[in-house]
Amino acid sequence: MRAQAGKWTFDPKTIELNRGDHVILKIYNEDEYDHGIAIEALALNKRLPAKTETVIEFDAEKEGRMPFYCSIPCGEGHFYMTGVFIVQ
Repeated sequence: MRAQAGKWTFDPKTIELNRGDHVILKIYNEDEYDHGIAIEALALNKRLPAKTETVIEFDAEKEGRMPFYCSIPCGEGHFYMTGVFIVQ
């Protein structure tokens, strides 16, 4: 996964998982400034330092949608920096 430079978006924005999957999420922040990722369903809030890869691990235990969003104000497009994990 990437936080795309100058675009205020995560790529991909939607990730499909199977219930029970152990997820190793590698997020590379392409921007010159920090972002964050919050996944409220997992009580997770992690800083994504500039030009750095951050690794987050979790188990997809419940079916449904787990929205995520940038948790650090990062500019005019901050509120568009969202996505969802879909656990089937």
